[in-house]
Amino acid sequence: MKILFILVRCIPFADVVITIWHYIKSNISEQECIFFGQSVGWLTLFGILLAEVILMLRTWAVYERARAVAIGLIVWTAVTWVPSMASLGIFLNSLRYGPRPPGVPSFGCFVISGRPISFVCWVLLMIFEAAILALMVYKAVKDYRLATDSAMFKTIFRDGTVFYFYLFVLSTANVIVILTTAAGLGSTLLVLAEGIVHSTLTVRVILNLRALACNENQFSLSTFSARVGGAVPSAEFATDSSNWSADSGE
Repeated sequence: MKILFILVRCIPFADVVITIWHYIKSNISEQECIFFGQSVGWLTLFGILLAEVILMLRTWAVYERARAVAIGLIVWTAVTWVPSMASLGIFLNSLRYGPRPPGVPSFGCFVISGRPISFVCWVLLMIFEAAILALMVYKAVKDYRLATDSAMFKTIFRDGTVFYFYLFVLSTANVIVILTTAAGLGSTLLVLAEGIVHSTLTVRVILNLRALACNENQFSLSTFSARVGGAVPSAEFATDSSNWSADSGE
């Protein structure tokens, strides 16, 4: 989990570095443009996938690591992400770069053609995340319907809803841009922003759950520690429980 967490935080920085290099370099060659397009495209998708893996692990843990849920999540990931990767590959391989028109600053790459199939990635991402959000909301409502003031209920519902709202807005904007603008603009505009926002919100979700596991006593902390990837070792709860018992005995 820690490795995933670190990768999710670091990949957007790599995206930004490559993007800045691309925009400040003058007279960039076609091979360098191909490198830029492939690198940013796959890094962004890979970073989002890792973030989704963390959210899926959170969802699976909330369902007490049920085998049926694990199988369902794996199948759902394959159904949505394999076509997404295929569409991205087709899009990136279809891009053709050429010289800029006279009078246009010769910084960055200039795309002259490309298939606008990359919108499929963002549509499938919205569908994928909608299912994850539905699972989390269902579990929260089912387990905490009698305690709607529960901090866990509020955290899951709030973070999940806010996360999906921002994702939906950015993904919708990406789809509109890709389908209504030239290939060069549609292939870069908002993509980097979505990757960064996705990473930031995922990190915030995990940090909120870790803080909740450490500070709240209104639900089973030993169970929740496993749910958030062992944020608080079970041994600590055993020690705390024994101390509490001893104090009560006194």
